[in-house]
Amino acid sequence: MGCVVGNGFEVNASFTMVSAYELGFKRLVIDHSVVPFVVSDSSKACITLPVKICDCSDEFTLLTNVLTQEALTSLDEFVLSGKIVEVRE
Repeated sequence: MGCVVGNGFEVNASFTMVSAYELGFKRLVIDHSVVPFVVSDSSKACITLPVKICDCSDEFTLLTNVLTQEALTSLDEFVLSGKIVEVRE
């Protein structure tokens, strides 16, 4: 199992971050994990930043807090594929 943090996520851009500084490490974790997780809170939904961490087609599960209805609607591809796990308080 491996976990990385994403600073933005949306269906077309997938998981993104501001700088490429940690990209190599994050890709290493994702590529070498049997069960990769991306952790990102719901405030990062529908945000696209310049550096892509992974694509929608990559194997991962998103762990996030409860998403708004607007975010759920725009992320329907992730929701329908079972790639999102909402953690409720």
